[in-house]
This record gives sequence, C-alpha cells and structure tokens, in this order.
Amino acid sequence: MRGWKGKLVSKVMTFLLLVITKAFHHTLYPCSVEANIFGCLTEHIKEVMCVNNDLNTSQIGLITELKCITYLLEHGWNVLLPQGNYTKYDIVIEKNNKFYRIQCKHASKKEDNAFIVRTQYMKRHSAYKNRYTINDCDYFMTEYEGQYYIFPIFGTTETKFWLNESSHHPMSKLAKDYLAEIILNKL
Repeated sequence: MRGWKGKLVSKVMTFLLLVITKAFHHTLYPCSVEANIFGCLTEHIKEVMCVNNDLNTSQIGLITELKCITYLLEHGWNVLLPQGNYTKYDIVIEKNNKFYRIQCKHASKKEDNAFIVRTQYMKRHSAYKNRYTINDCDYFMTEYEGQYYIFPIFGTTETKFWLNESSHHPMSKLAKDYLAEIILNKL
C-alpha cells in the first residue's frame, strides 16, 4: 500500500505490537495495563491524525470516541462497549453500580471563542436529521482543544458552547459549566 493508507496500516501495526508488548510487560511488572494501553493509544491517535488531514466523518468520530474512552479510564470509570453498531450510544460508563449511556460527538470550532457539537443522527436511507432523546442516551461527551465536556440531551440538532463569559449570550451554554471533571463528580 502506498500513500496515507500504507502509513495508517503501518501505524496500526506498530500500535498493536506496542499493545502486545505492554500486555507482556504488565505480566512481568503489574500496573494498570488499561492506562498504559490507552495512554499509548492517545499518542497514536495524535500521530494518525497527522498522517492525513482528509479524514472522513466516521474516522473523526472514532478518534473522538477513543479520546473520550481514554479520558474516562484515566479518571477511574469502567467503560463498556456495546456489540454491534445499532445503539444510539457509543459507550456505557459505570462507577459504584451506576450506569450511564454516552454518545461521543466531535466538536468543531465555530468562532474564536466558541465551538459547536452536532447532536443529531441520520437513519439509514433518510436525509432527515434526527434529534436524540433521553430514550437514546443519557449524555453527550466531546473533546475540544484538550478539554473534555459532558452535557445532557438538549433536544437540538446542534449545541454551541462559549469558551468565555464576556461574549456569550445569556441563553447560550457556557463551556466551563459542562467540564467533564465537574459533571462526572456529580454522577
């Protein structure tokens, strides 16, 4: 394979070798293998993102999902992955026998001091954009410029978050109110 696909395959193979090495290292030197594997995964995600800036929406979504999983594991949450691709949530998190369904969504820069998260999905063979409801998932999670955010279902197809108080409209969402570390401590 040539071009960016060959580089991507090479990076994935390197990552898998690294995972096997880390798992072997874990058997000799017990420590948190999950933190090591997902820490390495985060670094490889950053490298893969640099291979090709022309990623499709599925690749971008997967990268966001892996970043969120890494963050949650590093903060002591158990992460469960549903089998198949038919649920309207990407992961389930658990701590102290409390479970929450999370849909991971990519955040995009909207303005200098704001970002948006598209909170919609499309059904197969339909051009209509559907809104998530509380029957679909409990929370959305995203990452923007190294910060992680968790927010409930607002019933919209797009949510805008302002990064500072001076420029946001009183009815809009202030990003700091939805920082993952704050929300996770309340769950």
